[in-house]
Amino acid sequence: MKVFYSLSFLTFLVLTAFTSCRKSNPILSATVEGILREAETKEPLGNVKIRLQQCPRKGAQDCKVIQETLTRPDGTFSFTYKGRKKTDYYLTIAQSDSLKSDTYKAATHPDWEKYQVQMTAFKLAKTNLHLIIRKNAFKGPVWVSPYQLRAGIHDTTFTFFGHPDYSRVITVAVMDSVAGYVRGQKVTLTFSRDQTNSVTHEIADMLLLPKL
Repeated sequence: MKVFYSLSFLTFLVLTAFTSCRKSNPILSATVEGILREAETKEPLGNVKIRLQQCPRKGAQDCKVIQETLTRPDGTFSFTYKGRKKTDYYLTIAQSDSLKSDTYKAATHPDWEKYQVQMTAFKLAKTNLHLIIRKNAFKGPVWVSPYQLRAGIHDTTFTFFGHPDYSRVITVAVMDSVAGYVRGQKVTLTFSRDQTNSVTHEIADMLLLPKL
């Protein structure tokens, strides 16, 4: 009989603690609205995926995506969800080759429905590199960071993304197994917002390239 009462009392304590915990960390209905703009031009960015993440412990790495949405043409977005008061929620931007996230916003707030989140991202410009290799006697691959080409001559075009009005250096290289070092050249790419930039780089003979 004493064992029965002890187990009953223990069960009561567990249920009381669980109920108290749920009351101190209740489930609340939340609505978060925001707008995504280009970091430099401040123009609204539409059709960009925004993710709502739930993080059970502050600073934890085991966050999980609970909702996703695309920004509207005017850059706005919204999430309506149910969340725990003491659980952290964050908004993140899905990055791509042409878009780099600039902000990581908390969506946990005592006045969830009374503010608008301001998020920014860098819209990257595009440049085409037209590479022409007239002669390549090396048996190994040609490296055009981050691409790898088969050995031999080439006439091909690559697409790179970068910040407008900033240059980016691309290395074209091969491993000279006889000499024991890498040969190559550096190509400077420039980017402009009108997306019309293109660079043609011609290599007459890979054997004539200097040591890197």
